[in-house]
Amino acid sequence: MTFDDYKFYIYSHNNNDLFNFYIFDKYNLIIERVDRNEGWGYNYKLKLIDEYEDIIYFIEMGSSENKFKILNIDCGLNFRTTSILESFEIIDNNDNDVFDIKINNYNNLYKLMIKRIDFDKGWGQHLKINFKLINSDKIYFMEIGPSNYSVLVTDFTL
Repeated sequence: MTFDDYKFYIYSHNNNDLFNFYIFDKYNLIIERVDRNEGWGYNYKLKLIDEYEDIIYFIEMGSSENKFKILNIDCGLNFRTTSILESFEIIDNNDNDVFDIKINNYNNLYKLMIKRIDFDKGWGQHLKINFKLINSDKIYFMEIGPSNYSVLVTDFTL
């Protein structure tokens, strides 16, 4: 998958597992298995090419028990992100769960990414979110249902 200035390749495997990659912030990559609704047991390696800086990184991606994995990239790389989110507020958060939310642009396709940061598990409540985008006075509203995973990625339309 290619977006912005990055290319991602899974290498040294013979499996047919398929993945999507999303830059969450400058240090974290979200990996989503897209061919099955489950994790993967193989300890994959990731080849990441930063075309802007003309650097190749080899990263241990490892395995995952569920279809999403958050990978902290600790190799001197700081992802350049294209977030359009200025601020957000979760309304009626009765469970007091703590989240980080990003809306990033991937080749003119927007992805809303929600990461639970107080525990490494999903959430049972329906999240009601007000958010403001950069360079806009409009307040947007979105409701996201429960998740079995600590991270969720969904399409976002302006």
